[in-house]
Amino acid sequence: MKNYSVVGKRIKSFESVLRKAERKEIRVEGVLGEIHDLVGIRVVCNNREDISRFYELLRKSLYEDNIICIEDFVSKPQPSGYRAL
Repeated sequence: MKNYSVVGKRIKSFESVLRKAERKEIRVEGVLGEIHDLVGIRVVCNNREDISRFYELLRKSLYEDNIICIEDFVSKPQPSGYRAL
């Protein structure tokens, strides 16, 4: 039985990257070093334990210096109540 489901993914478009760089006054040459949300995935897990297991699998598979950046809203939910990792 699967304990997770991939329900969405996105790769930021080139136009969106340029708009964000312009808004943040980032030179085009520095975009990859300054914009950290070029790719995103959404995985829905059945419970909190599955979130931790999925994170460990992802980290072991992809994490090298700055390949992935994790924002933890599970242990510290946003004021709206939104929780995610």
